[in-house]
Amino acid sequence: MNTPGLQQALAQVHQWLTTGQPQQAEHLLLQLITQYPTNTVVLTHLIGFALNKKQYASAEKYIDTLLAHPEQIIDKQQFLHLIRMFIQHNRFKAGLRLSSNVADNLKGDAEVLAARCHCAIDARALADAQAWLAQSNDVVEGSPYLMHTRANIASMQGDFDSAIRDFHLVLAKEPGNSYAAARIAKCGRVSDETLTALLDALAQGGDDEAKARIHLALGKAYSDQGDYSQAWEHAEKGNQFNKNVAKFDATVFQQQVDHIIEAFTAPRVEAIQSDNTQEHVFIVGMPRSGTTLAEQILSIVDDYYAGGETPALEYALGFTREGGAYTQSLIQGAPIDWTAACNAYNDYFAQFANFSGKLIVNKVPTNFFHVGLIKLMFPKAKIINMQRDPLDVAVSVFFETFSQYFAYTNDLKDIFFVFEQYQRLMTHWSALFKDDVLNVSYQALVSDYQAQVDNIGQFLGRQLPSADEIRGAANHVETPSLWQVRQPINTNAVKKWKRYETQLGEFVKQYS
Repeated sequence: MNTPGLQQALAQVHQWLTTGQPQQAEHLLLQLITQYPTNTVVLTHLIGFALNKKQYASAEKYIDTLLAHPEQIIDKQQFLHLIRMFIQHNRFKAGLRLSSNVADNLKGDAEVLAARCHCAIDARALADAQAWLAQSNDVVEGSPYLMHTRANIASMQGDFDSAIRDFHLVLAKEPGNSYAAARIAKCGRVSDETLTALLDALAQGGDDEAKARIHLALGKAYSDQGDYSQAWEHAEKGNQFNKNVAKFDATVFQQQVDHIIEAFTAPRVEAIQSDNTQEHVFIVGMPRSGTTLAEQILSIVDDYYAGGETPALEYALGFTREGGAYTQSLIQGAPIDWTAACNAYNDYFAQFANFSGKLIVNKVPTNFFHVGLIKLMFPKAKIINMQRDPLDVAVSVFFETFSQYFAYTNDLKDIFFVFEQYQRLMTHWSALFKDDVLNVSYQALVSDYQAQVDNIGQFLGRQLPSADEIRGAANHVETPSLWQVRQPINTNAVKKWKRYETQLGEFVKQYS
């Protein structure tokens, strides 16, 4: 109950928060919680304070009290704030609990439904999101955003027919929806109907990022139809639009690589490694090098959990005093307390609704940059380095939409530059960590599957599945390979660069 005294106190809390006086606000809230231990507004504020301070034990106590009666959260803005807060701080289970027990007055709200589904997707509870969408079909049919969400879920689960149908519905209502255009192109070989929809989307215009997404989708479409000249033209246009948004600094990138190589020496690593004994697996490599296939293979092995592509490593590093400056401690030989970071890493994945197993398979390709950090935190970790023909990597990357953080992907010269830096780092890591790093050729894996998985299995001390078994893997896929990885093992993507030999020009002579 919000008594006049409580209302006045909460107004004071709000004033302090909006005028930059959080300490006074928190102090008053801690007094209020003793008088009003189940008040949802007080609890919401205190959860926010505890999460921001990484005081997770306190946060969980407040969350449990709040979610004992989640139906009491009847204010839409409070509900949306809580969902955003839980997602931001990786409290996926808490978000899912709230989303699963939404108050009756909020169930028919499209914005609330979208937030619930977003939370369920992040929590890897796709079946829950599907059920909520099915229960509110009238709301979904009136919202292109919710139809897009339904299509995304279907695509992640491998139901590409349903996904394509919904993406077409979205594009019929919003012809210029670049996200739907980009996603539908990933759901299999592009049909004439989809090509027409993509061309219609392009005609709608939009900002540079939207144009880039649609041009790259058209690049994929024309490639599927065998018109490689048109495909390359659209890929080039898409990447040019992306260049308008983000710039790549090769000098800074090389300086970072130089620093990492210089900092990580065997004596320094040995001096400050943690005593953690978990044999987590990290699959690294250039983007589009076969990391999703490698993860799919391991996803159905007992005790392994397919962790996907997450910022878990960076999240865990935030629990050290040093944070991103940890290499300075490495160089100085100053000890680092890795316990909290290792616990945070494990907890990050334990928050997922489908978490199981004891060992995590982390498949962020660009962790090739962080192999040293990985081995400081988890000395027993196993590193699988997926290698692919650099020309195939370059073409595949050039045709793909990436975030602004991967600005190098917009230019062939920069892609090959980063490939060279990746090679430098992996050579260094292989020399430093020796038998804990396994190089796996994508070409060899798809052409002689059994021999390669036997090699990986020996490296990990596990019996790995047959080619037929991995097609039945139940884990959802969020990467650009979501369609390819569900097809039978094949060599269709090997030497794909030959379709664009003329456009690759001088790089063919250098890298073939």
